[in-house]
Amino acid sequence: MTDTRTGSQPAQAVLDDEHEARRAFDAVHRDPAAAASVLRRLVDDPNTSPRARMYALWGLGRVLHDAGDVAATSSLFESAINASRLAGGYPEEPHIRLSWATSLQTAGEHTAALAQLDLAEPAVDESLLGRVLTQRGSIHMLLGDSELAIAQYDAAVVLLRTAGDRLGETRLLCNRGIALTRLGRTAAAKADLELARRLSEEDGQHLLVATALHNLGFLEMRLGRWPQALAQLAQARERYHKLGSPGRFLAALDADECELLLLAGFPAEARDVAEAVLADANSSGDVLQLAESHLLLARALNLLGEMDEAATTAATAAELFRRTGRTAWSALAEYVGAMSDAESDGGSALGRLDRAAATLEGLGWAGEAAEVRVRMARIALHNGQRDLARDVLAATAASRRHGSARLRAEAWHATALLQTIDGGRTAARRAIDAGLRVVDRHRATLGASDLRVRASADGVELAALGVRLALEGGKAADVFVAAERWRAGALAERAAPLVGDDPADHDLAELRRLERELREVDVGAGADAAAEFDAAHKELLRLEHRITAITRLAPGDPRALGSRFDVRRLRAELGDSTLVEFVDVDGRLYATVVTRSRTRLVALAPREQVLGLVGHLAFEIRRLSAFPPGHDRAAAAIASYRRTAGELDSLIVGPLRLGAGPVIVVPTGPLHSLPWSALPGLQRAAGLTIAPSAAWWMSGTSDRPAGDGVLLVHGPDLPHAAAELDAIATVLDGVTELAGQAATAGAVLAAMTTAGLVHIAAHGSFRADNPMFSSLRLADGPLYVYDLQRLASSPHTVVLTACNAGRSGVYGGDELLGTGVALLSLGVRSVIAPLLPVRDESTAPFAVDIHRALVDGLTPAEALARATATALAGDDPGRLAAAASFQCLGRQVPAGAVRRPPREA
Repeated sequence: MTDTRTGSQPAQAVLDDEHEARRAFDAVHRDPAAAASVLRRLVDDPNTSPRARMYALWGLGRVLHDAGDVAATSSLFESAINASRLAGGYPEEPHIRLSWATSLQTAGEHTAALAQLDLAEPAVDESLLGRVLTQRGSIHMLLGDSELAIAQYDAAVVLLRTAGDRLGETRLLCNRGIALTRLGRTAAAKADLELARRLSEEDGQHLLVATALHNLGFLEMRLGRWPQALAQLAQARERYHKLGSPGRFLAALDADECELLLLAGFPAEARDVAEAVLADANSSGDVLQLAESHLLLARALNLLGEMDEAATTAATAAELFRRTGRTAWSALAEYVGAMSDAESDGGSALGRLDRAAATLEGLGWAGEAAEVRVRMARIALHNGQRDLARDVLAATAASRRHGSARLRAEAWHATALLQTIDGGRTAARRAIDAGLRVVDRHRATLGASDLRVRASADGVELAALGVRLALEGGKAADVFVAAERWRAGALAERAAPLVGDDPADHDLAELRRLERELREVDVGAGADAAAEFDAAHKELLRLEHRITAITRLAPGDPRALGSRFDVRRLRAELGDSTLVEFVDVDGRLYATVVTRSRTRLVALAPREQVLGLVGHLAFEIRRLSAFPPGHDRAAAAIASYRRTAGELDSLIVGPLRLGAGPVIVVPTGPLHSLPWSALPGLQRAAGLTIAPSAAWWMSGTSDRPAGDGVLLVHGPDLPHAAAELDAIATVLDGVTELAGQAATAGAVLAAMTTAGLVHIAAHGSFRADNPMFSSLRLADGPLYVYDLQRLASSPHTVVLTACNAGRSGVYGGDELLGTGVALLSLGVRSVIAPLLPVRDESTAPFAVDIHRALVDGLTPAEALARATATALAGDDPGRLAAAASFQCLGRQVPAGAVRRPPREA
């Protein structure tokens, strides 16, 4: 028996072919890898029946499209239609045209895609017409017309539900959810996406489950709920990986995560992701992805200050969007390009921004248009075009109440600027406070330290304007309160410790293993060793990325909001101490000096003059530490160091007219890297404490009480550390010591939870690229900042003799990240640590002096002051360098809060 369409193939074989092809075709979204294997075999087999070949070509085209190989899909769909026609025609042809339209759409050929839909429509019934309308809606959405897209979706969903086409309905809901999100109709968007997720779960459509999760992540991102967005995107990524990592979907997910990184203030990370997506788009031929990745890259470059490259990249994106008819995205690219050119040509930028805003408004993109208008107002104010700024702001007044936290803060900033120009200083201050409250509330929703720190950047310009207005008013107390309003606020919003069954715990342990493995690899031992090193390093980077992603999922506490600073309370609690808070306003440094009786404002030197000496002083201290006692050049090095320290002291300490009592210094910006202990005017103080902010210094209580024990830790590869700990142990009693192989990260963390005083002698590493991976090296590898954040309770005092352990990454709003700051954020009251590299043999006697002073009942700041005085009395260059490098980071120490460590009888 033969089949009339095959000529000679047995009918059963034809049926078997068709059955196999249809099963593989239906599995394209459930198991794309397995489906592709079957479909390829059927395409390559010359004996495959025409109908089976049609399904195989059609299904393979869908697999390749989802995988991101857009260039190969059109020929497959065309061949599928030809296979159908050669065999007399099949009713599937309109469906194939729908798939072909999707592929053309991805390639940016929207006119050709609509033409395929026009060819398909006359041959379809009502159920398939629902899919045709859905596809048209998707094209209109890509072209930026979300309202027209929704109209198509609304008409289509009725047809799909009437026909019982749940798969078509699920796809429609995923797409309509995005269109509704872009128009700000977020409640309706969430309803669509949650329904899509439920339907796809029930029907076993795993790819659509991942797509729904992905789109829910996009919605959460637009709402500013970053941890929730990251959680949804992570679930979507896991689902995509289980399906064989379909390229097109993963590329879209990467692009959305890049968008989130940009919003969250991580432009360097965003640039890396954008470049990877761009490379993928170039290889796959996905024109939509190519244009969007150029735009993402331009935005990252703009935030990184690489304006020329940002403008060029934005222009490329704009041209690609124009070529494919994507007017809204072209307007966004013009906006990014205009902002990149704004510093050199503000007038031209205004015209380009106006045109971009008008385009976006015409397409219903209200949020994006408002962002452009607010930027226009800022530039117009800068150019003195007050009337234009007023008109633009009036048109975007609602943006102060709606949209992202960044947009609302920008709108309030522009409003405050306009009020200052019009003379309404009281109204300007109210606008500044309103904008800072917006950012404050958003920051409080974030649990991860790095997210909170970066979120603070959205309030920096507002806070700077407040300080500037206060400075113009001339009242020292007003300047002080304005400076405190936005300083190190992220430290006050500590999330609950990450303990228990946390997936990052295993990753941190594995990261330590890899670090240890990398140290042991001899890269020069040949190609095998180099390959081993490269593989381990690649895995290390993957784990770092995973740990960062996991910790960013932590929720914040929306109740943890800042409040107006109470100067009178500070004065009452200062006692004999003086607090000095530095402020940088338009390149000039100022200091507010607060005592229990008054607040003074002191104008200091230009910032650049001071910073030049800060760098020189650090060099002098490093040079000192290199000389052993009695070296023939040591005396000259000591004289040069003292000369530089004295010159710097005359610029920023001498004018303050400080007394001999304790001093609390609150630095700003690059002054956080200044070794304050080296300055003569501060060496005369009874104690010197460095604090992130005055408000933080006053928060001297902890909800996690410290223990009573003393813990001494000795890390590897420090020849003098054993002697250091032995000497300290002779001063103290009741000591627990972890050294050698016993000093593992787990053991140290466990012991720290019951200790009141901890001393760690270990190599330290500061990671400028990601301070959360700054570390102390222990027997089994590094103890990271991420590890320290898992402490359930903390000691009251920690002494670190590791190089750079007192160093922090400094971000907008004087937010800090680093090892010492991480300990402070956990409730540790005082951290004594060096800001610069120090020699082990010089550190040991200096550390012993600190502990002797603590045993005598001195506070950590007083103990450091006494040890410093002892070092200054001698001429040992190494001990002088140690005295200059160490500083006490801390908060107020209430009477009796630090129990005297027991001295051995």
